[in-house]
Amino acid sequence: MTSPTAIPVRVVETVAVPGPTVTVTVPASPGTPETASPSPAPEENPKGQSLALLTPVDGERFPLEPGSGTIKGKKYEDALTVATCSTDRFTEYNLGTSWKRMTASVGLDDTSSDWPMTVKILADDETRASVQAATGIARPISIDVTGATRLRIEYETSGGTCDFDNPPLLVIGTPLLER
Repeated sequence: MTSPTAIPVRVVETVAVPGPTVTVTVPASPGTPETASPSPAPEENPKGQSLALLTPVDGERFPLEPGSGTIKGKKYEDALTVATCSTDRFTEYNLGTSWKRMTASVGLDDTSSDWPMTVKILADDETRASVQAATGIARPISIDVTGATRLRIEYETSGGTCDFDNPPLLVIGTPLLER
C-alpha cells in the first residue's frame, strides 16, 4: 500500500540470549542493501567464553542456570542465576584444563529480596574466591584457574533463613573464562 505521506523505515531487533549478541537489520524496502553484523561465536571470542555456555557436570537442587539479571542498575544479559533460600548448594563445571582465568560480577538482583548470600568459587577443590552477595553491590571477582579440571560454585543464604515466598536471586554477571 502506498501513501503520499508514507516513509520507508528500517527495523532493527536485538534479541537477548546467553552468549554473544546478534543484531539483525531488516531493510525498509526490497533492494535496500543492509547486512547483519553478528558478534563472534563463543569459540571465536578473543576474550574467552561465557561459563553460562558450559553444561554443569554436577549440582544439587537449585543449580545455577543461564539467565540475566541487574546488579546496581547494570543489566547483565550473560549471567548465571539462581533463586533459593537453601544452604549448601553448588553447581560444578568441567573446565578441561584449558582456561587460565575466570572473571565475573557477583550480587543479588536489584528486584531480589535482600537476604545476603555467601558465594564461594573453587578450582579443583581449592577455594579461589569467597564473596558476600547483596542487593546494590556488584562484587568483581577474578580468579586463576590455570590447569584446573573442575570449577565449583557454592552458594547459600547467610543467616540460615529467608523468605521462601520471595527468595534472593543470585546473579553471577558476565562469567567469563579466559585462555
